[in-house]
Amino acid sequence: MNNKLLCHLCEKRVQSEEPELRLSDLYEKANELCMKHWEVEFKGKIEIVNRPWRAYLGMYIPSKQLIRFSRYRNLERSNEQIINTLLHELVHWRLHQQKLPYRDTDTEFILECQRVGCSLSGTKVAQKAAQRLHVEYQSL
Repeated sequence: MNNKLLCHLCEKRVQSEEPELRLSDLYEKANELCMKHWEVEFKGKIEIVNRPWRAYLGMYIPSKQLIRFSRYRNLERSNEQIINTLLHELVHWRLHQQKLPYRDTDTEFILECQRVGCSLSGTKVAQKAAQRLHVEYQSL
């Protein structure tokens, strides 16, 4: 992806009249969400990289306790969508901190996402795990 595309995405964002979320905004929102849902401060890291992604909206890197976003990807999305992704990644972070299963396909992760009201991963395996869990609860 080149600078021309980045400029196009920035223009698109300006036309939407929604300001781009800065790194400081993401940290502020992360702390707010952590206090709201778990009554803890966010102690991890967040970064925004200047690389285009095709498959990811955000990612959690457990070895670094890092939530990573792509500036290119964020420019294509509304702030509400970005915050939803932030909350999803915070669920990974929080469960990891508690030494609980935190992968997209883990039951604990799916249930916590449902509890806090964030989207699940769109991957086929994560969607299949959520469907399996739903079927298991319906059969109880």
